[in-house]
Amino acid sequence: MINVEVSQENLKKPEVFQALMKLLESLNVPLNIEPEPVKRSAKPKRNALPKVKLDIDEDVTKAYGKIITKPKSQFFLTLVKSHGRISSDEVQDAFQQYFNNFERKGIGGITGALRRWSQAEGVALPFEHEKDQHGTQYFRWVGIPPELLLDRDDEASDESAEDASTSTKLSDTKKKALREHVASHHQRYVKHLNKLLTQGSLNKSDLKTDKGEWMSFLTALTSFDSTLFSTSGDSVLLVVAAS
Repeated sequence: MINVEVSQENLKKPEVFQALMKLLESLNVPLNIEPEPVKRSAKPKRNALPKVKLDIDEDVTKAYGKIITKPKSQFFLTLVKSHGRISSDEVQDAFQQYFNNFERKGIGGITGALRRWSQAEGVALPFEHEKDQHGTQYFRWVGIPPELLLDRDDEASDESAEDASTSTKLSDTKKKALREHVASHHQRYVKHLNKLLTQGSLNKSDLKTDKGEWMSFLTALTSFDSTLFSTSGDSVLLVVAAS
């Protein structure tokens, strides 16, 4: 019996390897050489949470932190709020600073989820989607509904205060019922209503709509409770019935 020992270092040399193969073949020794397994590097997870903590706007956290929990959605709202008006390209660039594999279609996923939540909860989104004459998509900040920024204790206090805004004098239950009633006429009217609740009054010119839709919107309002609204031509004022 012949024992041949070859170090790994020498075996890597072509001349040594070839000489060893010839020796084994001449001795009719069966060869059973298994290749060294290739170590594969783990693929990075797509859109993993960023290593750097996202800077979320304080008002966004207060208004939506408990109901919109995904960091990307909160960061998107923060971007739109801080810019006032931001293009989809700018949104993508900002996200890629934290999420290396973020793609443009991810914006649609975020906004789609926010719209579904808005419709289910009957709460207005704080931004609107629009396009310019070149087809570039933009997101414009329109403001957080005031009731989302109020704590329950603050809201109760504001409702009893003489200088409280008209929209806070309506209970959450009544506002929700009003939104559902308006939505039964047309889902688009919910956006009009939220502007009215926020501003306290509304003009036809604010909605950029035609006379027919304006009159239908007023009908939807007054058919819920005519004592809550005062209409005059192309304007409507939210009022509170005397107790």
